[in-house]
Amino acid sequence: ISSKQACIVGCDMPLVDPNLLYYISNLPGNWDVALPWLDNGPEPLYAVYRKSCLPLIEKQLAQHERKIRLTLDKLFVRKVSQDEVLAHTPDLTTFHNVNRIGDLQLLQNTESACG
Repeated sequence: ISSKQACIVGCDMPLVDPNLLYYISNLPGNWDVALPWLDNGPEPLYAVYRKSCLPLIEKQLAQHERKIRLTLDKLFVRKVSQDEVLAHTPDLTTFHNVNRIGDLQLLQNTESACG
């Protein structure tokens, strides 16, 4: 991640894959934000945002607009396909959210099954 980028990952995603974030942060092009766009939808809280996004984000927050989807509509988004993601990480567990005890138990069972 360069000094002109910010990596944003949800605090409920404990299995962050540094290889995937490295890949995303080094994508060529003039994108504002690069994020995994999986078959079931986007992951805006597992993304790399360029600092050029900051004025728009600040403006939207000042207007009490907190829906990230509306922000993304105004930015040039580099969609990282599920196939691209899977080329850099073994599976999609890096996007697993832990919001409840059951989620944590599922995650623990997955880790123990993997080794």
